[in-house]
Amino acid sequence: VIPYLTKSGEKRYWNINAVKISSNQYIGFVNDVTDERAIRARLTRLSQIFEHSLNEIYLFDTQTYRFMEVNPASLKNTGYSLTEIRNMTPLDLKLNMTAEEFEKITVPLINREKQGVVFETQHFRKDGSYYEAEIHLQLVGQGHDEQFSAVVLDITERKRVEKELRKMKISLELQVEEKTRELHNYIAELEQFREATIERELRMEQLRQEIESLKKHDTNINPDEQ
Repeated sequence: VIPYLTKSGEKRYWNINAVKISSNQYIGFVNDVTDERAIRARLTRLSQIFEHSLNEIYLFDTQTYRFMEVNPASLKNTGYSLTEIRNMTPLDLKLNMTAEEFEKITVPLINREKQGVVFETQHFRKDGSYYEAEIHLQLVGQGHDEQFSAVVLDITERKRVEKELRKMKISLELQVEEKTRELHNYIAELEQFREATIERELRMEQLRQEIESLKKHDTNINPDEQ
C-alpha cells in the first residue's frame, strides 16, 4: 500500500499490483483502498471497544433471542463460557422475568416505535448468585442482519447506596418529627407556665388592691372611734 496526495492535497492510499510481461515491461494495476482502510480501522476500533469494555455487551437474535456474541466482561461477570452462553438467551440470565414481560420490552424496538429502551432487572450468574443490572437495549443492523444489542451495567453498588440513602432519609424524617413533637411540647409547657405566671401576677395584684382597700377602710374607722 502506497500513500499519495491528490491535487487538492488529500492523503489517500493505493494498492499496486504489477505483472511482468517482458524483461523490461510491467503492467501495473492500481486500486484506491483509502475507504477500505478507513472501514478496517473503524472495525478494529469497534472490536477493541467490544473486547475491552468494562461493561457487559450482548448481541442476540431478534427471533430466537439466542446470544450471538458477548464480550469478555459478560463472561467474567456471569461465570459462563462462550460456548455455554451461545446456547442461552437473555431469559436464562433474567430468572425473575417471563418471556411475555421480555417481549413487551422488545416489541417497540422491532416495530421501530422506539430507538432504545432502558430497564432494570437482576442477572443471575452460573453459581446462582445475582447482581442488579441496568439494561440499555437497542435494535442494530438492517434486514437479515438485524440483532439486539444490550449493554449491561452492574448497578449493585448504586442500588446499595440508594437503599442506604432511603434509610437515612427515613431516619432523618423520624428524627425531625420527634424533635418537632418535643419542641411543640416544650412550647406548650412554656405557654402553660406563662399563663400560670400571668394568672399568679393578676391574683397578687388583686390581693394588693384588697390589702390597700382594707388599710384605707381601717384608717377611716379609727378617728370616729377616738
